[in-house]
Amino acid sequence: MRPSGVSEDESSAETQNKNQQQSLGSRATTAAAWSTLGFGIGQSVRLASNLVLARLLFPEAFGLMAIAGVLLQGLLLFSDFGIGPSIIQNKAGDDPEFLDTAWTMQCFRGLALTVISVLVAWPFAQFYEDDRLFLIVIAIGCSALFQGLTSTKIFTVGRH
Repeated sequence: MRPSGVSEDESSAETQNKNQQQSLGSRATTAAAWSTLGFGIGQSVRLASNLVLARLLFPEAFGLMAIAGVLLQGLLLFSDFGIGPSIIQNKAGDDPEFLDTAWTMQCFRGLALTVISVLVAWPFAQFYEDDRLFLIVIAIGCSALFQGLTSTKIFTVGRH
């Protein structure tokens, strides 16, 4: 039963709008749950891999890997300019040209981080007075290059 003075089209439009809002709310809740679950699983895998590495490596080698890892994480965080969130939030996020541009920027960032890692490897090793850090930092720095080659499809999945 609709209120007087409200046409059938207006009443169905209001009902449809309420259904869309409920649908949007349930979609947002589901997306948040998946994001939380993914984050939790990622942290669990990271903890497990650290426990395995701590068991496999002798303490000094584990410490060297941790130091080099901190350097790379610092570089990654310092140079992050939000390509993923841009793809997810931008209206052009499904446009192939936009995605190609984002991927190219991501590749250049990975290449730049690898070059920076190579350039700072020797001073970093000298600072910690351990020449083994030189090759470790270079090897870990190369992982930034591979991260830069990651497909933008990962972000478009998060968009939908």
